[in-house]
Amino acid sequence: MWTRREALLVALAAVVFGAALLLRLPGQPMGDEPHYLALAQAIGEYHTFDPTPVYTNEDYRAYFPSPIDAHVAVVDGRPVPFHNVGAPLLFALPFLLLGRFGAHLVILAAALLTVLNVHRLQRDLGVGAGTATFVTGLFVLGSPLYVYAPMLFVEPLGMLAVVYAVRAVLDPAATRWRVLLAGAGIGYLPWVHGRYAIFPVLFGVLFAIGRKPAALVPLAVLALGLEVFNLVMYRSLSPAPGSTDALGEGLLQLNPARGLVYLAFDGRFGTAPNFPLLVLAAAGALLTTRRVNAVLLAVILPYCVIIATYPNWPGGFSPPGRLLAVCTPLLAYYVGVLLQRVPGWWLRVAAALAAAYGYVLALLCDLHPLERFHWVTDTGNPSLERLAALTGLPVDRMVGMAGVAEAPFVPWTAAAVIVAALLWWWGHRNLRDAPAADI
Repeated sequence: MWTRREALLVALAAVVFGAALLLRLPGQPMGDEPHYLALAQAIGEYHTFDPTPVYTNEDYRAYFPSPIDAHVAVVDGRPVPFHNVGAPLLFALPFLLLGRFGAHLVILAAALLTVLNVHRLQRDLGVGAGTATFVTGLFVLGSPLYVYAPMLFVEPLGMLAVVYAVRAVLDPAATRWRVLLAGAGIGYLPWVHGRYAIFPVLFGVLFAIGRKPAALVPLAVLALGLEVFNLVMYRSLSPAPGSTDALGEGLLQLNPARGLVYLAFDGRFGTAPNFPLLVLAAAGALLTTRRVNAVLLAVILPYCVIIATYPNWPGGFSPPGRLLAVCTPLLAYYVGVLLQRVPGWWLRVAAALAAAYGYVLALLCDLHPLERFHWVTDTGNPSLERLAALTGLPVDRMVGMAGVAEAPFVPWTAAAVIVAALLWWWGHRNLRDAPAADI
């Protein structure tokens, strides 16, 4: 059963995400979006995983009026898609019924369910009702969830599966059906995107340690099923054969320390310049219990480190925060812990201002859709420049751009560490009413 607070949060998210979707629908899909639609169209209309007929017959012009390059490779003389089929499989029927809007409804539903689970994760782990509601509302507005909810990227699918599975791992009273569903969601993630292939391994260990073996059955069936599918389709056991094999991309090709700094602080793609609310999570992580941290960090850190070795760390022509977005719902718990541990109104005001900054920056991209996407060769962030003009603050000149001369990543890293340390010290001195064992 939903509580009143949960219903209000989901309603708020539906209005906020729905308004963003209405702003984006009049324009054409961008980046990988039309290619996900083309693959969904091929599955639904041509009953094939080969999107070539959609490109050849120009069926894509129903949602993308300009000529478009086919995202297709050739394996043993057969055309195969660049992109994993997990999301297009979910889009296929809604697309047949409602076109592009139907596919958007799938992502929107995943985003709304993520909002619900962000709130429940905090409540499960002892964050007070008021704080959990406040933090969830901030994440609706000022996190990557807002950016990707009205778009046709796979990030909300990953967010939902991960946060739901973490709740199942941490809940000793999780029902068998919840555990089975959590395992199925994690097992399906590599079908959605190859960079999620690490999650079945991580959660397989967590489910086993947590004595939830029921989750391992759907997890293993789906994860191994993908390997069989890829072997037949691509003659490869890579979880992302379309990109790693056809495009020559892959992991372990970049220093992870450098990649993490880029992913955190780059002004075009980084989390801190675009979603400063997330910076508060570092202090919250230092204030939570070892048991909870053992699970959350066992999910977050291996994924972030391995993704940081990816040479195409921005994700190509991409919106901000794309590669790390899947883990951001878990950070809401850390922000909730911090706000619950630190007394006074000033930190809540700071968190609200950080979320408002992220929301305004993302809203500017909804009003000017092309400005949400960047190449790594871009030397600036037009939305930051617009925000600087609106506020009179030089926010566009305060952040660095990887590949652009003298990017000030070292001082920003030091500043983030100092802020996190000060907030941890303050929270450690001022324990709130909630028992430490709960949070």
